[in-house]
This record gives sequence, C-alpha cells and structure tokens, in this order.
Amino acid sequence: MSNSKKLSDWRLHLQDELDACYLYRILTDLEVDPKQRKLYSDLANIEQKHAEAWMHLLKSENVSFSDQPTTKARFQAWLAQNIGPGFLSRAQLKE
Repeated sequence: MSNSKKLSDWRLHLQDELDACYLYRILTDLEVDPKQRKLYSDLANIEQKHAEAWMHLLKSENVSFSDQPTTKARFQAWLAQNIGPGFLSRAQLKE
C-alpha cells in the first residue's frame, strides 16, 4: 500500500469514528431510558478514544484532517432530532 493510500485510509477511519461519536452523542441527548442513555454515552466515549488514536497517527505524519462530523452525519442528526431517533439508533447499533 502506498503511503498516500495509507494516509487517505487513516483519514477515512478517523471520519468514521468522528461521525459515530457525534451520532452516539445525539442519541444520548435524545434517549429517555437511563440504561439506553448510558449505553449510547459509553459508545460515544469509545468512538472518541478511537478518533483520538487516528488523530495521533495523522499528526505524527504531519497530515491535516477535519475534526468535524460530515454533512451526512449532521443531516442524520437533524432527522433524529426532528423526526425521531428510531432509524438512527438502529443504524448505529448495526455497526
């Protein structure tokens, strides 16, 4: 694998983790059941740690990256907040 392909893959992995973390935090905020709320919060924290690991690797290679969720993730969050979180929770837990 070329170095540029490797770094591109690392960026994609980071973005996946950032999006998952963001969406789990949205689900945490929307959830009323304390057990489910804790589950989503724990999953968000795990995804955050994964994202931090990818950020560390990218920084060590002097590679720039975004630390923001994608437009797709923000749209999914908007849907969950305005229509209901059901589809989002099923989609996230399938991961």
